[in-house]
Amino acid sequence: MGKETELDVPPLPVSVAQGLGGYHASRITEQNHNLFEEIPSLGVAGDMVMMLTAEAQEPELNVRVGRPEHTEFTENLVGVNQPLGRRPEIIQRLAGQGITTALFPEYVENTGFNLRYMLSISDIISQFEAFRIEKVTFSKLTMSGGISQVILTKPLMTEGLQQNLRSTIVQAMSAANESIAEMGASFIFGFQLHKEFGEGATMTERSRRWSCTASSPAGAWTMPQGWAENRNVCRNLPEGIGTERFRAMSKRQDISLQDVVRRMIKTQC
Repeated sequence: MGKETELDVPPLPVSVAQGLGGYHASRITEQNHNLFEEIPSLGVAGDMVMMLTAEAQEPELNVRVGRPEHTEFTENLVGVNQPLGRRPEIIQRLAGQGITTALFPEYVENTGFNLRYMLSISDIISQFEAFRIEKVTFSKLTMSGGISQVILTKPLMTEGLQQNLRSTIVQAMSAANESIAEMGASFIFGFQLHKEFGEGATMTERSRRWSCTASSPAGAWTMPQGWAENRNVCRNLPEGIGTERFRAMSKRQDISLQDVVRRMIKTQC
C-alpha cells in the first residue's frame, strides 16, 4: 500500500459567471457537480458576502453560476449559508471595501480573490479574546498526503437517511489500524466523505441529502443517471488502499465539529 499518498490538488477556480470570477465552472453539470459539492470556491464565498449588503431582511439566495432548468441550489453547495442577523456595522464595513450586491472587487482577475477584504477579516479575528487562535507555520507543511486522507467516512444506512451529510451519523473506516486521533480528524473535517442515498420515491429525492441542486417549486427536475452514479468519483480510492481493515464507532459529524469549537473557547474568569 505504500507509506505516502500524494495530494491531487485541483486547479484554482477561475471560471467567470455573470461577470464575476472564482468559480469551478460557469454552470453546474453532470460532469462537474462534485467540485461544487466538495471543494470551496472564492466565487461562491464572494456571492455570500455580497448578499450581506442587500437591503432586504431575508435576501434571496443569489449564486451566479448556472444550474439545470427547474432546479434550485441546496445547502450542499459548498459555501452557501443564508445570512442571519446582519448588523449595520457589517454593511458599513463592506461598503467601505467597495462591495455591493453587484460588485466584488478582485485583486487577481477571475479568481474572486480580494486581498484587502481578506486582511480586514484577519485583523478582526486576531482581536477575538474568546477563542484560542492557533498559529500555522506554512514552511513546515508538506505537499505529501497524510493518513487521515485515506480514511473513508461513510453515513450509516440504517438511520438518519433524511439528514444532510454534514449533520448525519457517519462512521470512519480505514485500510490500516490507525490511532483514535486520526479517526477523529475524519469525523471533524469529513475527509473522503462518501455520498450515500437517503429516502425517497425517485433518485432525485434520494439524492437530496448530498446534491447541490434539487427540484424547484417551478417544476420537477429528474436527475440524470450519470449525475448520481459519479457522485463518489473523487472519493473512490485505488484498490488496496480502500480495503477496509478497521472501523471506528459511529458518531454525528456536526457534533464532532462542535466539540472542536468548544475546546477552542478560552476559559472566562
